Parts: sequence; C-alpha cells; structure tokens
Amino acid sequence: MEKKTEPNAPLPRHPQYGWSDASMSHAVLSPAIGSGADASSEGARRAVPLEGAVLYQKEIDNSRVSYRHDPADRDELRAHISWGLFIAFLLLLAFGPRLWVRHSGYRQAQLAETIEQLVAVRDQLTMQKGRLEDLRRVAALAERSGLRETQEGRYTWLEPVPDRGVTETAVARLFASDE
Repeated sequence: MEKKTEPNAPLPRHPQYGWSDASMSHAVLSPAIGSGADASSEGARRAVPLEGAVLYQKEIDNSRVSYRHDPADRDELRAHISWGLFIAFLLLLAFGPRLWVRHSGYRQAQLAETIEQLVAVRDQLTMQKGRLEDLRRVAALAERSGLRETQEGRYTWLEPVPDRGVTETAVARLFASDE
C-alpha cells in the first residue's frame, strides 16, 4: 500500500524530540509574532524570529529504497550521444579541410626553411670538399711529410711479417694503436 500525502500538508514530527503530531498552538505563536493580534488573521502574518527556536536534524535512511530503471532513459541517452557524435562529425567535416589546409601551409613554410638550411649546408660541404681535394694542397702536404712521387709501374707491396712467438700481426698492432 502506497502512502499518499497532500501537497502542502505539515510534516509529521518525531515524538522522540517532544513534539506532538498536532501543529503549534496559537499560544506559542502569538508571543513570537509580538503584535498581540490573532495569529489566524491575514494581516497578522509576519516572519517568526528564530531566537528561541530549537532545530533538530533528522537523518533519512534511503538504503532500502530501490528505483526501477526506465528503458526510455537509456534510449534517450543513446540518442543524445549519437546526436552529439553526429554534430561533432559535421563540424569536423565543415571546418576540417580549412584547418588541414592552414596546417599544410605552415608545414610547407617549415619545409621551405629546412630546404634553405640544407642547401646552405650542402654548399659549405661542397666548398670544403673542393679545398680538401685540391691537388696543390695534397702535393704541399706530401712534400712537408717527406713523401715523393712514385714512378709509374713500380709499386712494392710489403706484407706484414709477425714476430716470432707473437700471435697478433703488425697490422693488428697498428689498428690497436689507432684506438
């Protein structure tokens, strides 16, 4: 059996706190109003000051209350989510190409700067390679080192001979000394 209450009915008071189920009497309210007039008359309604009032807090236990879920709520949630995704897709479709073109313009400008830097580095490396490959420079380095030109057709190949009792070759020792 369901409880039914009227819309503006007074709330029942708990007997533990000393309240009765009846509403406050006229004798309690009339001194609080302070006019001496009848509290039931329309002109005598005023706000009651809370100076001597004692307020109690009531805890309500809703742990045993269970609600049935409405399948229409789930369908409505799905409809809202699908409409939101559809609107997001339309916004992406409408503004996405503009943003992509703008981004690609920035990307092209960045690539142009990178190309300019790489061309400058390439030019510097080409000049450095040309200086290093200059035959006059190589000849001057050879003269300072005491090297002389080899005659055509006369090359002597020397094979490294390992020392007796040593397992590593002279070439291995040369590589080890470079490190």
